[in-house]
Amino acid sequence: MIWLLLVACADPCAMRWGSGKEECRFEQVKTAFVAKDTESYNAALKALDPLTRDLARVRLAVLYPKEATRLCGEVREPVALQKCQQILGRPHLQGGAR
Repeated sequence: MIWLLLVACADPCAMRWGSGKEECRFEQVKTAFVAKDTESYNAALKALDPLTRDLARVRLAVLYPKEATRLCGEVREPVALQKCQQILGRPHLQGGAR
């Protein structure tokens, strides 16, 4: 029973399942990104599998269009690259207020 408590303390997303866990992980990435905490951002991304990592970058690019070029430059998975091309193809969003 104690190990359950230790896991929950070490990883706040560990006790969640399915999309709840993925959303929790994305929120960790987003929080570090917004705070410009590079170390935490990279650590949060590293905890994700490659496709989920790239999709997190795509989601950030949608939320923060001024950062889309940089974020999309870090994407490697074909499906995520395709989404990034759609985002980058909308230059009117690049000057977004976020």
